[in-house]
Amino acid sequence: MQEEALKLVLLALEDGSALSRKVLVLFVVQRLEPRFPQASKTSIGHVVQLLYRASCFKVTKRDEDSSLMQLKEEFRSYEALRREHDAQIVHIAMEAGLRISPEQWSSLLYGDLAHKSHMQSIIDKLQSPESFAKSVQELTIVLQRTGDPANLNRLRPHLELLANIDPNPDAVSPTWEQLENAMV
Repeated sequence: MQEEALKLVLLALEDGSALSRKVLVLFVVQRLEPRFPQASKTSIGHVVQLLYRASCFKVTKRDEDSSLMQLKEEFRSYEALRREHDAQIVHIAMEAGLRISPEQWSSLLYGDLAHKSHMQSIIDKLQSPESFAKSVQELTIVLQRTGDPANLNRLRPHLELLANIDPNPDAVSPTWEQLENAMV
């Protein structure tokens, strides 16, 4: 249903048309209902909201009337629109602290494992040095809660060392001693 909803958003807006959110949602729901009885204004509204959050629309405000949404030119293909949609879902999950493998994302969003590399690419783009450091902190918390049965806590100093590396190309180069310690 997700795929069909995105294709219908594209059908409605790919020629540069501008519609209000309400009209767009109703258009998609009416087209989906015969094949997907679970399609509702709420569920399709969520899809449109994801695209809105991803800045896929050029929004034109109108006095005393609802805003009009026009699909930005760079999102007027199914692949580009789907990529932004998927990236928003993964981003929201990561913000909430969920760590899901590319295989699981592919299965959840596409019902197969064929999109694993697509999902890995999205995850890679969303990763940052800060998210790695946050993951190390989350691992520490989980290990404290579980009692660390596999003795993974011994890896923590090494992971923290990696998390403290400044990826900025203008950063001060490490000393030979720091480099040796990192390599060891």
